[in-house]
This record gives sequence, structure tokens and C-alpha cells, in this order.
Amino acid sequence: MSILKRRKGTGTGAIGGLLLIGLLASFASPGQASAEESASELQSLIDAAKPGSEIVLAAGSYSGPAVIDKPLAVRGEDGATIYGGEGAAALTVRAPGVELSGIKVVSAESDKLAAIAVEADDAVIRETVVVSSGLGISLRDADRALIVGNTVYPSSQNGGVDGYTGGVRTGNGIDLYDSHDARIEGNEVHGMKDGIYLEKSHRASVEANRVYRSRYGIHCMYTDGTLIVGNEGEYNVTGAMVMGVRDAVVTDNSFRKQSENVHSQGLLLFDVQTSRIERNTFEGNRVGIYMELSSNNRLEANEVLRNFVGVQFLESADNEFTRNTFLSNVIEAQATDSAGNRLSNNYWDAAQALDRDGDGTSDLTYAINPFFATAVDRTPAYQLFFQAPGMTFLSGLFTANNNEWSFDAAPLMNPPEGAEGGAQSSDGRNTAVGAIGIALLLAAASIIYWGARKS
Repeated sequence: MSILKRRKGTGTGAIGGLLLIGLLASFASPGQASAEESASELQSLIDAAKPGSEIVLAAGSYSGPAVIDKPLAVRGEDGATIYGGEGAAALTVRAPGVELSGIKVVSAESDKLAAIAVEADDAVIRETVVVSSGLGISLRDADRALIVGNTVYPSSQNGGVDGYTGGVRTGNGIDLYDSHDARIEGNEVHGMKDGIYLEKSHRASVEANRVYRSRYGIHCMYTDGTLIVGNEGEYNVTGAMVMGVRDAVVTDNSFRKQSENVHSQGLLLFDVQTSRIERNTFEGNRVGIYMELSSNNRLEANEVLRNFVGVQFLESADNEFTRNTFLSNVIEAQATDSAGNRLSNNYWDAAQALDRDGDGTSDLTYAINPFFATAVDRTPAYQLFFQAPGMTFLSGLFTANNNEWSFDAAPLMNPPEGAEGGAQSSDGRNTAVGAIGIALLLAAASIIYWGARKS
């Protein structure tokens, strides 16, 4: 049985209340064979409710599609499930100030339709579970929404929970268009096309979400002032794709294991201006940070660990890049047509370093030689010669226009304090080099000794 509670004003009296409860109970159809066959008609419950009241959905099934056109709170008890109808969203919000919480919404519609479609301002959606073949939660011209603590994943016929594949036409998990000042916090999205998608939606706060097994974990298009803070992305094609954006803040996120696709990156910045990328971890990706046509951004105190390519610049200039840590990347950096970037005080574990005055920075600059990246761009088959002795030799000879290369003028001798490996002593790099040298000497001495004995 569904219970209708009024949040504002006075009651209609005991008789009216009994009549109302009886009316709502009449929508139930006990004794039917399946949950969907016994579903209550959700639209009737909404139509019967007064503006400002709360509808509490008891455990059971409710049939959509339904439209909320007045300010209401719809709260589901454990086991309350709304099933979508045909040709429309399972639940559409068309009045400002609507609150949805604790319900499960199941929709088998196409990728162009949402399970929950919000078309009004000041909506609150919290702790809902959305199972959708199309879009999960969509917002259109809906400002100041709060979307918090929800779970979104595809229905089983669209690939289940095993992850997004290019041939499956799922929609985005949380999808905003022209919807400003949203707060998207603490949600979990997996197996969808893009986990969280923002287009022309400014000043959104995207915080503490977890997105995995999707195409792009977080995808921003033509947004200004977006905050992307404390999110976690794993096993997506790209952890976060930020395109055509100004004044974004991307901080304290973790993007790991985006490596299963040839185009995978932890973070992709395309045409991004005047933004801050700080204190993020990019680990185990094909490319940790990829920047193209982006300028006047600040990248500071990021940890770039165990990626195939640590950072890759393409036609990106005038960015400030400082106090980042690069450890155990196969290729630490690539830069093509990217003059004017200001790199300083980063730690590169593959850099040759010498600190004569003991100030903690190397007296040798770290240059990003574009030879291999340029050669592969012109002839992709040259990838087969990656780190081949001949290619390494040719890279060393290639110094044309080196005044236009990106280079770190003062690399750190050790990782910054607090970064992975940052607890090394001030002469940690020299100690490590010395230990390797001693090991090689001992190995050589052993070979000579045992070779002499055998002879």
C-alpha cells in the first residue's frame, strides 16, 4: 500500500484520510503472477497528492511513465521499484523543487530516453538506483539540481555490469545540458556510455563520484567554472575528458587503469584554457595526461605513475607545469609543437641529474625530445622501433630547433614531500645510482673471477 503524507497545511480529517488511503489501496492488484502485472499506477498517486506533500512508496512495483508537475517529495521504502513505460521516461519532473529519494527506477527505453528526466529547477535526487538501457538521469534546462548518492548502471540486455562496449547503445549515466550550478556528489556509475556528462552547463560541482567501465568517466563540453574534485575513475576509455572549457578546477582525483583502449588516457584536455589541474593521481593508464590545443593552464603537484606515456603535449603552449612527480612511466613525456610551456621543479625519475650546490634541484635541464613522437606521427609503423638502439641513437642526434622544445629548467632531485617516493633522503637519487653502480661492478667482478677459474 502506498501512503500519502502532507508536509504543509492542515489535514482533511479522519474520514478524508481513510477515503484517501482506501483510494490508493484500490490501485494494488494482489494475487497477480508477476511484479509488473501487479504494479500500481504511479501517475494516479501523483495526481491525488497535494502540492508540497510527500508520497511514500511502500515495497512493491509501480508502473510508469509518470509526470510530476507539482512540488512533491517521492520517497521509496526498501523494495519500491518504478518500471518505465514505452516511448517516454519512466519518471519526468516538470515542477521546481521536486525531491526523489530511496526509489529504484528501471527503464528499457533507447539511448535517447532517460529513466529519470528532469526539466525544472531545484530538483533533488538522492539515494536512488537507476537501471537503464538509455540515459540514466538527464537534466535539461534545469538549474541548481542536487544529485547525490545515486547508483546508475545498464540493464542486462545492454551489457549488464561488465562494462561499456562501443557496439552497445547505452546512454550516459548522469547527463546535463544547459543546466547550471548543479551539485553531483557521491554517485556510482558503471557500464554506461559516459558516466557523468556536462554540456553547456556552467559552474557544476562534480565531487566524490566513482565511475568505472564506461567510455568517458567524466565528460565536460563547453562548460565554464566546473569543479571536478575527489572523484575516482577506473577501467574507462578515458578517466576525464575536458573539452572547450575555461576556468575548470580538477583536483584530488584518482584516474587509474585507463589502458584497455588505444585511445585511453587518465585525463584528456582539449581546448582548455585558464584552468587548474592539481594534486591528482594518474596511474597505470595508457597516457596519464594528454593536452591538445590548451594554454594558460596550471598543472601542479600531480602524481603520474606507471603509465605508458606520462604526459603528452600537442600544440599546447604557455602552460605552467610544476612540482609534479613522474615515476616508472615507460615514456615520461612527449611534446610536439608545444613551445612556451613553463616546466620547473618537477621530479622525473629517468632524468640525468646533478646537484652541485645542494639546493635540491638539478643543474641539468630535462628536455623533452620530440623526435620519436614526430617520427611515429608521420609513419605509425615506427612504433615497432620503440626504444630500439638505433631509434635511441637517432633521437640523441636530433637537436634541430631544440630552443623550441619543452624542457624542465630545474628538475627536482627527489619527489616532492608527500608524493610517492617523497620520503627519500636528499641524496636518494645519487644513492640509488651508486647502488646500481656497485651492483654492476660486483657482477662484472664475479664474471671475471669465475671465467678465470674455468680457464
